[in-house]
Amino acid sequence: MFGYIRPLVGDMRVRENEMYRAIYCGLCRAMGHHTGCASRMTLSYDFVFLSAFRAAITGERFDPQPHRCLMHPVKRRMMAEDNDTFAYCARAAAYLTCAKLEDDLADETGMRRLAAKSLRPAARDMRKKAGENPTLEESIAASLAALRKLEEDKSDSIDETAECFGRLLGDIFAGELDGKDARIACEVGRAVGRFIYVIDAADDAPEDAGRDRYNPILRRYGKEILCEREITERNGTKKTAIRINENTAQDIYIAALNDLGRLSAAIELIDFSHSQSEVEGIVKNTVYLGMPAELRRVLAIDESV
Repeated sequence: MFGYIRPLVGDMRVRENEMYRAIYCGLCRAMGHHTGCASRMTLSYDFVFLSAFRAAITGERFDPQPHRCLMHPVKRRMMAEDNDTFAYCARAAAYLTCAKLEDDLADETGMRRLAAKSLRPAARDMRKKAGENPTLEESIAASLAALRKLEEDKSDSIDETAECFGRLLGDIFAGELDGKDARIACEVGRAVGRFIYVIDAADDAPEDAGRDRYNPILRRYGKEILCEREITERNGTKKTAIRINENTAQDIYIAALNDLGRLSAAIELIDFSHSQSEVEGIVKNTVYLGMPAELRRVLAIDESV
């Protein structure tokens, strides 16, 4: 849905990279099975991480096997076979997609509302195929409603708005788990959700300023924080673009590092002894390397900082 929670591929072992690709393709295939082909279009790196995390904390193993893909039909690809982890992640993605579209219909105007309206039938079909999970669906709806209220009130509190999305992902990460596993998963999801909300707001700030859309960072600091800066794209190329100025970026960076610190502490509570080593490597690479790298990329922070 957002795509910021990804590993730093250049620092992955070959086996970890192969497993990550198998999880990505396996989740895509499983989403088609559990929530319909249209749901595969909503696949994001964030839910791939959720799959790896859930497998790590439950000890469920991935079994990659060769399959053909509609997008790449010539050569078979290694895909992790469907399992309980994929089934849960597919359902959770469908609940979140449908709830977010309904929220957009209540909140957005113009082309964004039109786009949400056109996608509503497909989202409702995903939700129907996902089956019932009233507890998770109600918690997602409640968190989105609380977030929408803050946005309607033009809140300038980045912490309060980020916390709403943190609670939402905390519930998704911990869904259908219990005991210690649920507590760890909730804390991991909460930190990931806060991180996603802040980094997405920073990334969208230039566009939101131009379209006069709500953004907690702009409400807090004002549009004057935007300026031309040199940025590095994901493919390594550099260009000049409008971004948050360096001083504000440093403030946001330090605050986001606090959430990454809580995330790291929660990850260290996981017993990885029952999970595949490649899955452990994917989770730790994403948390310790990938997410900080995405944060620096979006904020145009030098790696040496």
